[in-house]
Amino acid sequence: LVDVEDNANALLFLNKLAVMNNLTLLLAWSAEEAARYLETFKAFDGKDASSIQKREQTNFVDQMTDVVCSIRSVNKTDSAQLLT
Repeated sequence: LVDVEDNANALLFLNKLAVMNNLTLLLAWSAEEAARYLETFKAFDGKDASSIQKREQTNFVDQMTDVVCSIRSVNKTDSAQLLT
């Protein structure tokens, strides 16, 4: 957990240790957050990258929705209303 007052020295040491031993360092503010990270990690363990990669849209409306949603203030619902 990283919610201690003086965590800079401890985090620096842990980071160096993880890099030198080819380990993954997981930081969390609470035990619940760390548990969620581990659950997600284990859920995707052994699966290929296609399960988390973005899928390409094939029809025009879906492609235009992606383009319009690239604007920060527009969400999918708004873009669907604009395109219909």
